[in-house]
Amino acid sequence: MKKTTDSRRGSSRVGIDERVLVPKEDEKLKINEDLLNFTLTGLLPRGMKIYGNDKNPDPSVFSDKMWKELEVLTAFDCFESLLEEITKNLPAWR
Repeated sequence: MKKTTDSRRGSSRVGIDERVLVPKEDEKLKINEDLLNFTLTGLLPRGMKIYGNDKNPDPSVFSDKMWKELEVLTAFDCFESLLEEITKNLPAWR
């Protein structure tokens, strides 16, 4: 990421480097259709395994409902270790 200046406000902010958002001419953006469908509908595709079964490390930070939703996210490869990471770095999530 590169640091940019917002000329309208005169403040510095961290922006996403344009190369991250714009694919090369011969590349296509790939979208995980299952993750997109889950994001839009909240429904997991049949047969997906939920990896999260960790106990809620701090109910004052994560409600039971929120923790269950985070567990569901672990069905996707990109979130497989999410609960483990939250538990290891709990102060950062407070």
